[in-house]
Amino acid sequence: RSIGVDPARGEFFLMVIAHNDVYHPTWRDAGGVWHPMTAPAFPIRACYPDILFRNRAAHVLAIGDIVEPNAEWKAEKFRVLKRTWDYAFRRLFYAWTPDVASEGFHPPLEVDSVDDTAGWMFNLDMLADTQNRVHLLWVKRTFNYNFMRDRFFPGSLNIESVAHAVIENGRIVSREILLTREIPGDAGVKVHTFGRIHAMPDGRLVAVLVEPGAKGVPGLFLQELAPDAKASPPAVRVSLAKPPPTGTFFTNTPRGGSKPSNDLDILGSETHGDRITLRYLNVRIP
Repeated sequence: RSIGVDPARGEFFLMVIAHNDVYHPTWRDAGGVWHPMTAPAFPIRACYPDILFRNRAAHVLAIGDIVEPNAEWKAEKFRVLKRTWDYAFRRLFYAWTPDVASEGFHPPLEVDSVDDTAGWMFNLDMLADTQNRVHLLWVKRTFNYNFMRDRFFPGSLNIESVAHAVIENGRIVSREILLTREIPGDAGVKVHTFGRIHAMPDGRLVAVLVEPGAKGVPGLFLQELAPDAKASPPAVRVSLAKPPPTGTFFTNTPRGGSKPSNDLDILGSETHGDRITLRYLNVRIP
């Protein structure tokens, strides 16, 4: 399901999930030897991990992915959506080990939750700075669907937020909210803000965010992240000839073996009817 690369050491860390939902993490050293490990002890099934692997320290950021546990909420979703299944993405977890060669994963931290409001959340990215602090980026909505809000929490606003936190030695030391927007109308279509963290040669980290836009025209925003996750500078919209790709996209990240760069490369896909388009764009960040 995910991989983290350490190009300086020629090593990488891999996590795959079996058909029985059991994770099988392993890391490969520079000599080509594989070393299996025990998976992080997440309190619930957690999937789609971001992995950061550097100097044999492994960091995992994963989102809870379970069948809706609330019977009343599940019934309401079936009544409206007519689906016999519904997965809840509402709790975000972080786990780490300072040295995969000598110790296992420490007990996971629950970074954030929107479980009380039948909300929705997803991990976006994770990257280490020059001080070896780990920066987390994720997106969340107060309510997964507006019809759920109207049924169980009438009168409340449905707010989507992009959050940023800093972890030192396995402990969350600070956090902040970056972009926010109100979700208008019905939120049945999952068009949400997506983002990555980009590393600059001078040590800066920049959040790369594609926000759907109130009128359906997405925008690309760059926001330098404060080293302590407190009062990051405002996001700057990038002027583009064409709108950026919506949905999941990939960037040239150190987690995948790329060097920090002033060049930001974005690769993503879009689906319009039966047509799938692969999009690439390059942005030069001063």
